[in-house]
Amino acid sequence: MSFSKENFNSRVLAAIDEGDSVYLKKLVDVAKLLNANNELKMLHEAIGTSDGGLTHIRYQNKSFPTIKSLAKYLSVSPKVLAERLKRGLPEEEWGKTSKSLPITYLGKEFKSIADLAKTLNLNRAVLYKRISDGWPEDRWGESSLKHDRDSRIITRYKEGDSIKQLAISFGLKMDFIRDLLERRGELKPVDKMYVVKFNPRRKKQLNLRLNIDYQEKIEKIRNYWSKKGKFKFLESSLSDLSTLNSDSTLAKFILEKSLDNLSLELENELNIDRFIEKICELRIEDKKLHKQWQKVKLKNYENGIFKNLLSNELIEYEKTIEQIGENLIKQDLEKETPETDLILQKKFWKIAIKKSYLIPDRKSERISENIIQQKMLDLLKKNYPDII
Repeated sequence: MSFSKENFNSRVLAAIDEGDSVYLKKLVDVAKLLNANNELKMLHEAIGTSDGGLTHIRYQNKSFPTIKSLAKYLSVSPKVLAERLKRGLPEEEWGKTSKSLPITYLGKEFKSIADLAKTLNLNRAVLYKRISDGWPEDRWGESSLKHDRDSRIITRYKEGDSIKQLAISFGLKMDFIRDLLERRGELKPVDKMYVVKFNPRRKKQLNLRLNIDYQEKIEKIRNYWSKKGKFKFLESSLSDLSTLNSDSTLAKFILEKSLDNLSLELENELNIDRFIEKICELRIEDKKLHKQWQKVKLKNYENGIFKNLLSNELIEYEKTIEQIGENLIKQDLEKETPETDLILQKKFWKIAIKKSYLIPDRKSERISENIIQQKMLDLLKKNYPDII
């Protein structure tokens, strides 16, 4: 095996981490040939003198520079290994994976991890994983319930912990912490600025599970369009078939396109709702329109239900409200607004007029009483013409 000064340092570090005493001694000779003094010093620190003993942690005739490197080799957590070394357990017990060995928690000794898990009211596997992952001892007893975890995150954030500190402490991604705080309305203005300025298009993961019927449908759709060599969906035609690479990519495409389409429909409905609200205001506040509206209600409503019958009163009312709407739209839109926008707004207004008939007036009880009284007077005139 050939060595150069450029790669020798990394080989020495790897060898020390591996802890093979025979190989470490060979590297000493190589270090002398290369005049690699720093590496030679590192090797001397890892290897004893005359008896070839190891000054680092020794396990089965191998040298390990740190507890962490030996713990990795034994597939146990550094915390557990340090505990076993501190207790003076024999070498053959250092690498045991049994959860029945004694363990110390916050200065108190427990018979086993299972015993400690019971005391902390935690699942034994959850506690063992936390210890194996190197969690700080004071966090072993944290509740595993998502609600409790989220509450602790919010509390510590309010107390001054940064998003980065929380992410490190809870082992979560910073974006997850931000999203949680944003959903709960707790995200501070300075952290909101980060979202807008530095990460405005961050992606959010949605964990969706489709039942077997929908999985089969996705698969059939993908297979069909793959054979066709193109894909059509909601007025989109794709010749790039990367969307059909897997069920997941196809499902993602369908969801995104459907959301785009639904979003456009929502914008239409919001515009129409805005105009309906305006019309309902105008037919009360505008004097001329209000008089015409009262006549329409007498002619075209029966027991509060609109009857779409053609009447002179309705024609006059619609003519007036359409003219008002046209003037309002022209005032709201800028002079440079494209003609298509003007046409679109006019269509929204016409739809809003028709839908507004189903919306009761504000103060509808008072208005309803007036209508009833007017109808009673009309009936009196009809039935008692000689008196009224």
